Amino acid sequence: MGAAAVLLLAVGPQEARAVVAADCVAGEYFDGAACVPIPLGSEGTGGASDGTGSTGTALCPAGEYRSDASTTSCVPIPLGSEGTGGGAGGTGSTGVALCPVGEYRSDASTTACVVIPLGSGGTGGASDGTGSTGVAQCVAGTFRGDAATTPCRAAAVGSYVTTAGATAQTAIPLGSEGTGGASDGTGSTGITQCDAGSYRGDAATTLCIDAAAGHFVAAAGATAQTHCAKGTFQSETKQTSCEPAPR
Repeated sequence: MGAAAVLLLAVGPQEARAVVAADCVAGEYFDGAACVPIPLGSEGTGGASDGTGSTGTALCPAGEYRSDASTTSCVPIPLGSEGTGGGAGGTGSTGVALCPVGEYRSDASTTACVVIPLGSGGTGGASDGTGSTGVAQCVAGTFRGDAATTPCRAAAVGSYVTTAGATAQTAIPLGSEGTGGASDGTGSTGITQCDAGSYRGDAATTLCIDAAAGHFVAAAGATAQTHCAKGTFQSETKQTSCEPAPR
């Protein structure tokens, strides 16, 4: 019958009958006079399990939506997405949208995405940071302090993060190096002082470097190497002193 305004159905040459709820198909409900479309964001009530014969409507509850006019019932909003087009209470959603960067939705009884706490990252989403279905605390060596991002970030070269749930990274002091990180110098989870014979004086690096030939580093924690004095030499690397030159 659709949304037609016809109120009577012909059943014989001289017979006619009034429209009843049983005439309403999926996506319609009986308003007392005719079958009319169920508003999007609402579902039919009082009908059959196949979606026909609805006698009323109700807003989709929180966590559900209805965007297809050919259906009768609301359906769950996928996790990692939120309902759109509904009311402030989370009911009546007419569509869905992926959670934006920096937000997630893991609770099927809710409608809206929520902010990912700083010190944690979104999980289960897309590579662009949208659609997160959960959160996980940042592990040591990583951090997240920017609400406009989704994943935890590895500590940069020259920095470290010792604890889980960090919102910032810390610069590695000169004379020390990062430990526990990746081979590219990122993700350091701790620091240790440079050994004698090595040094670190460049904040844009993570690791201590060995004293070069012709140089030495006498003590731990050095930020620079020292050139051998006149009359001395050192042919090896990573040395703590120079030797007298042969006469």
